[in-house]
Formats: sequence, structure tokens, C-alpha cells
Amino acid sequence: MKKFEELIHRLNQLVVNKDWPAAYEAARELWSYPAYEEELTDDQLRDTYVSVLFKIADLFRYQGADDATALTALKRAYSLDTGHSVTSAKASYKELGAHKLGLLYEAAKCHNSAVWWFRRSSDLARAANVKENILTNLGKLALNLEVVGSYEEAGQYYVEMLTMLSDERAVREHLHWLTPAAMFLIHHGDHARGEEIMRELVSVTLQETNPTAPPEEALPTWFLASLNALGMHYIATERYEAAIELARLIMEKTTRFENAKWVHDSMHGLIARALVHMGQLDSALKELVEVHDVEPATFVGYTSDSLIETFELWVDIARIHVANHRHEAGITAYEILAYQLGAFIADWHTAKTTRLRFYWLKQMAFVVHEMVSVWLSLTEPQIRQAIEARVANAVLQLKANLFTAMEVHKLAVLKYSTGSDLFIANRRYAVAARKASDKPDDIETMLELEDALFRREQIEKRILTGDFLPVPGLSRVLKYDFISWRELSDDTLLLDYSVVNYQPPDNGLPGPSRGLRYIGIRLTRGNLRMVDLGETQQIEELCQPLLQAVSRPPQTPAVDTDSGPQNIRHLRPLDSDQEKNALNLDQLMERVYEKVVAPFEPLKSSLLISPDGILAALPFQALVHEDRFLIEDRDIAFCHSLLQRETLSKRQMSPGARAVPSITRSALLLGDPNYTTSRLLSLPGTKMEVTRVAELLKTEKFKSGANVFEEVQIWTGAEATASRLIELKWPRVIHIAAHGHFDEDKIGLLRTRPVTFGGSYRRWEEMGASPMTELDNSLAHSMLVLSEDSEADGEHDKGVVLTALELASLNLIGCHVVVLSACETGLGVTEHGAGVLGFQYALQASFAKAGLLSLWKVPDRETASFMIDFYRNYLDRQSVKAGYLATVRDHCRRNEQRVHPYYWAAFVLLDQEYYHPVF
Repeated sequence: MKKFEELIHRLNQLVVNKDWPAAYEAARELWSYPAYEEELTDDQLRDTYVSVLFKIADLFRYQGADDATALTALKRAYSLDTGHSVTSAKASYKELGAHKLGLLYEAAKCHNSAVWWFRRSSDLARAANVKENILTNLGKLALNLEVVGSYEEAGQYYVEMLTMLSDERAVREHLHWLTPAAMFLIHHGDHARGEEIMRELVSVTLQETNPTAPPEEALPTWFLASLNALGMHYIATERYEAAIELARLIMEKTTRFENAKWVHDSMHGLIARALVHMGQLDSALKELVEVHDVEPATFVGYTSDSLIETFELWVDIARIHVANHRHEAGITAYEILAYQLGAFIADWHTAKTTRLRFYWLKQMAFVVHEMVSVWLSLTEPQIRQAIEARVANAVLQLKANLFTAMEVHKLAVLKYSTGSDLFIANRRYAVAARKASDKPDDIETMLELEDALFRREQIEKRILTGDFLPVPGLSRVLKYDFISWRELSDDTLLLDYSVVNYQPPDNGLPGPSRGLRYIGIRLTRGNLRMVDLGETQQIEELCQPLLQAVSRPPQTPAVDTDSGPQNIRHLRPLDSDQEKNALNLDQLMERVYEKVVAPFEPLKSSLLISPDGILAALPFQALVHEDRFLIEDRDIAFCHSLLQRETLSKRQMSPGARAVPSITRSALLLGDPNYTTSRLLSLPGTKMEVTRVAELLKTEKFKSGANVFEEVQIWTGAEATASRLIELKWPRVIHIAAHGHFDEDKIGLLRTRPVTFGGSYRRWEEMGASPMTELDNSLAHSMLVLSEDSEADGEHDKGVVLTALELASLNLIGCHVVVLSACETGLGVTEHGAGVLGFQYALQASFAKAGLLSLWKVPDRETASFMIDFYRNYLDRQSVKAGYLATVRDHCRRNEQRVHPYYWAAFVLLDQEYYHPVF
């Protein structure tokens, strides 16, 4: 017997014996057999091998947790089967392969790909004319089309299912088909028919129950969720008594369901919501008491397998307390829900991927914003002050949780890895994402995007460590008291700016949005104060003229020399006729200072700024006060969140949780990329820049005389490629000088599924269902342009573009500084609760200790001069921050004269200094 046949026989025997570990090893050996195609000499052996491929797929998926290989095995089975085994009795291997591929993509929330494969399975099922298989494929097609928002086509399949089942009497057996079809009609089609079907299902399953039914026939939890959604539909259509009647009936039949507690909690919640809409707040609160202790003294923690709808009852509790003027109790309820949603971000059961973590963050943002809205709507100063610190804590916590969770998930594994595999996966995804943005309605590009996403998320799931504190212990991290934070020095002030949706509750119900507002938080050691800065429109109208003026070169260009601009331009009113009456730059800067900084006076000598919205593009260091730039008298740096710095530092101080990679005293510099294959202009200043910086790094000595940097790699021209980032392990300095661009125009082209608090009756399917979140979309369009990369994979990926998505994949925990010396590297989309989504996010996610980025299009030679001076000062002072401050102060006042901020104020320091045992 040939080896190939022997491997097949051995695997089949091990599966029969249920020796799963040995079967998995046999599957790996057979899967890696190099000449399988040459061995398939006859149809019988081909059929045998195709059947074994399904076993290989299952073993890789369930024994090896390797869905990517399982996916490839199923695609091989689909392609190898000729379909000749189709009969009226069973499906062909091709049909089965297509269906399993649809299931695999559906489980991965790649619903467009799931639709694509279920269509093929459905066509084959129709050809075989097997009713059960046709129904199964129709149901899967309809569900996935519904999730992606193709309601018209989904409705056609649901109606076809109902037509096929119209003569059936075994309603109980077809519950899993009838229920989703009925609920779809209620929400997107013939409401009356949908309600009629659901009433029949309720009658059959609850009112005419078989008392002798075995336990395994208990009604599933998803059916309970559908009944809860039916009750919410009654409430939405103002049939409150019908909702209460349905809830009472379900509670009478609690034993018919899989989980009695979920029945109890969700139905009391349904009654409470009906009573709130009826204006009976006290009665509603009595119902909610049956679910929660509505006045807990401490944070309440839950396990991740509990029903999320139960947690969300806390927002009802909060709104009722607020309506009854019990504001402190209301804030407590908001806190409980917000911090639990934050805990879900860090729980690997509920957030296996970035998409899901981002989903939970959006849910938490809604709750925190409503909490802030309550604070904003209060008119009594004493009550407002009493809850101010707790509300501010929640806002700061919100901005920290995405990164805190990422640190929890990622760091323990990445102490052994540089993240290169995730870097490559994200490169493929970024290429596919940009193609999908160019052709948002093209199904082929969408399938390519989802396939890249699928493979990236398989790597993300392997990164999950489970190395987090169990809930409710996790709440000690995810409910942090910032007032007690002792790491802030006495001379440091944190200024946090957040854009919130002002939407206060209305008599126990969600109120209408009243627009976006800026909330500022002033945090010093032992003191916290929150300020309402006003509507975002007002601040944007104030800041936009300043940003336009400061980000353009002055009318008289500076003289380009190696030492920097010598033609000093004092800031005067612009000369053009159109702008004679415009405010000069000094006045614009003074006005912005008065609006966004002055409310937090007195200032400390050191400012740490965490901006949001348009303020994320604002050069705070160039604001003018009392005829001086702010940077002249204040040490200014930026950060995303204090809590990330705190948790990362504490983890590093804990011997059992340290990430101590083999940090090298090395530097990587990329500059003067080869742009001959593009229409971009060459940047001669970047070659001078990296050459001079490399000389400074190579000649820097310790007091002992040894070189500070043992290795300095400098790559220019055709060798300045993105792959260099994964070739050098654990660098101390990374410097990239190139063209940069934030492609804001492409951000909104690819439609994503909206994320709303509470979700719909399909919330579990819709959760994180979009193949591209706002996070990925923004990161994929924040880019540096380098030389064509021969190491890049894919016909369309030449590795020219390095995106923030790829940079975020790397593990740079020991890196002192990453300098992105290019245009617009500090820009990005500002997402409420997630900060600036671009290279700023990427540097936070990579754990680099500091980053130097730009806020606008910077000039080539002047930027080179600035960067050379920065490294000279950094090395002299042995501090990134001190070097940055010295450089900015030198450039902003050359020869004791002010220099136009265009030349120096674009550069911002992202500072997330944390303890590392290596240093």
C-alpha cells in the first residue's frame, strides 16, 4: 500500500477508535503530504481522500484550534469533489464542503463570505432536492443576509422557508426555522404575519407543553431572547399590557427553558421596561429589585456567560433613580454597567478579537456619555459636585479600557514574540481594506477583505492568554480611582478632553440627543475637576482658522540651511487683501488658549494632554498666552491615557507578569525611499536626516567608552522597505523619514454596520459583524510610503505602504522612541473612548515608550534640521522628553525671535513612559 493510502487508512482508524490526540497528529502528517494530487489516480481514492479532508478539518479546528487550516482543508474538499455523488438521499461532498465553509465563516463573523458559500450549498441542495438541506441553507442564507443588512433578499428566503413549512404540523421541530423568519417579518416585513407566527409558537411551546417531555427538549436560550424581543416589539408599538402578559406567561413556564435564572431576570426586566413606558417608575423599580440589588455598596461583577440583556437593566435602574432625583444612586447604577462592559473588553471569552473589543468599547461609551449627560443637566451645584469625581473617573476609564484590555491580552505572549506574524497578517488585511474602500460595493473585494480578516483573527485568538484577573477581581483594574493615583508628580497636570454625546435620560427613558459637547478634566495629584467646555461646533469654529493658518508656510519662506530656518518671521497680520480684517496668528492662538486651556488654570509646570476631536490636531505647544508660546513655560507631552501607563508599569514591576524581551541596543533608520515607480517627489532631506542621525547614534558613548548603540542599521533608497521593521528584533530606536499621509477622504466610503447600545434581537450575530470597524478603517488609511518590498505577499501588495495597522501589530515594549518623520503621522479619526485612531493608536498598541509625530504637512529640509537637533538633545540629556522640549524651545525662538509655528509646532511627543526592568 502506498504511503498516501496508508496515511488515510491510519487516520480513519484512529477516528473510529476516538483516539483524538493521535488522530490530530495523523491529520497533520496527511495534510502536509506533498504529493497528494499525484496520488489521486482514480475516483474511488479521490472520494476517500475528500471524505478524509472533512475529518482533517474537524481535527484541526477542535483539536488544534486552527480554523485557518480547517478552512483550507474544506476548500480543498470542495474543489476536489466532482459532485457525482449527488443523490436524492444525501448531499454531495461539494455541497457539504460549501455548507461547512459557510458555517466556519459565519462563526468568524465574516457574513459576506458565509453568504457566498451558503449560496453554493443551496444551489447544490436544490439540485439534489433534499428538503431538509434546502431549508437549512435557506435559513443560513437569510440569517447572514439579514446581519449584513440585505433585508430585501433575506426576506425572500425567509418567505420561501415559510412556504415550504406551510403544510407542516410539527411546529416544535421547526422552531429554529420559524422563529427567525417570524422575527424578521416583525422587524423588516409583514408585521402582522410575523406576530401571528410568534403567537402560534408561544401557544405550542408554552401553553400546550408536554409534561412528559425529556429534559433535552428544553427550549433554547435563543428562543427566550426572541420572546424577549417580541415583548420589546410590543413596547415599541405601545402595547405595554401585551408585553407584561407575555412576560408573566413565560415566567409561569420557567421550567420549559434551559436556564431558569435567565427567564426570571429577563422577564422581570421586560415588565419593568413596560412599566417605565407607562410612567409607573416605582413599580418598575420593584420589578428590577427582583433582578439586581439596586443599591449596592460595591461594584458588582458577573461572569461572561451571563445574559447581556440582564446587565443592561442597570441603565433602566439608573434612569429611574435620576428621574426620582436620586442622582448618586443613579450614578452608581451607570458605573456598574459601564465597568462591567469594560470588563467584557478584557475577558477573552467575550472579546477574542479586536473587533469585539471595539464593540464593547462602543457600548461602554454610550453608558458613560449618558452618565456625563446627567451631570451636565444638573442645575444644583452641590449635587453636581458630589458626583463630579465619579463621572470624571468613568470618562478617564473609558479612554483607557481598550488599551488596558489589549495589554492584558497581548503582552504576556509578546514577551516571546516580536509580533511579525500579526504584522504580515495585518499587511494583507490593510491592502484588502484599501481595495474595499475603493470598491465598497464589489463582492470580490469584500470576500478578499473577509478572508484576510479571518486569517488575522486566527492569530489574534492565539495571542489571547487568559492572563487576566477573574471578574469581579478584574473590576479592580477596570474601575480605577484616578484621584488616588500617586504616580503623578506634584508639578504635573493632566488635561483630558473628551467629546461626548449630550443625551440626558427623560423620565426613565432614553432622551433625544442634544448634540456633541467637549468635556475637560483637570487631574493633579489628589485632585480632580471636570469642566463643560461647550458645544463642539463652537470649539471647531474657533480652532479651524488657527489650524489652517499654522499648518501653511508663511508668505516669506525661511531660508533652508542645515542649521534650520534663519529668516525669522515675527507673527503679524496677513498681508492679502482677503484677510486684511482677519485676526493675526497671535490673536487666534490667544483665543483658543482662553477657551480650551484657561478654564483649567492654575497650570503646573508639566502638562500631559489627552485630546479628542479637533483638539487632537491642535498644536497646544504653540498656543500663545501673555505673548509667549505655551511650550516656553510648560513641559508639554501627549498621552492617550494615564491608566494604560499605570497598568503597564505595575505589570512590569510584578516579577510574575513582566515582559522582559531580549532588548538590543540597536537602532533602525529608514529614509529617502525609492519613489521612481510612483508619482511622488523624492525627499533628499530625508537622506541627509537619517545619515546625520545615524552618525550621532553611532558615536554616542557610555562613560566607560563603550558605544551606547551596538548596532545602527540605516536603509535608504530601494532598501528602505517596511520588512526591515520585522528583521531587526527589539530595537531601542526606530526612525522613519518618508512621505506620510492620512487618507481621510477614504474613511467613510466603506459602509459598516452601525453599533447601537442594546442592539436588536439579532445582537449576538450582529456583534462585531462588520468586516471593518472604524478602528481598522482608520488605521488602514494612516500610512507611510516606503520602497517596494520584495518580501511582500500578494499580487497587489508591493509593500510600498506601511500603515498604522501594521505598526500596531509589533511588540516594541523596550523601544525608547519611534520617530515618524513624515507628514500627518499624528492625525487620525478621533473615536469617542478610543482616542486618535492612526499612528498615535499604533504606538500605544505597540507599547513603545515614546513617539514623535507630526500634525500637518511638514517641509522636507526644515524637518530634517529639527530631527537632527532632536537626536542631539536626546542623547545629550539621555531623555526623549527632555530632548524634545529642548529642541522645540530652540526652534520656536531662534536668535530670541519667534519662528512661525509651521516649522516646529507640527511635532508632538506621545509619552507613555513606564517602568521597564531592563532600564
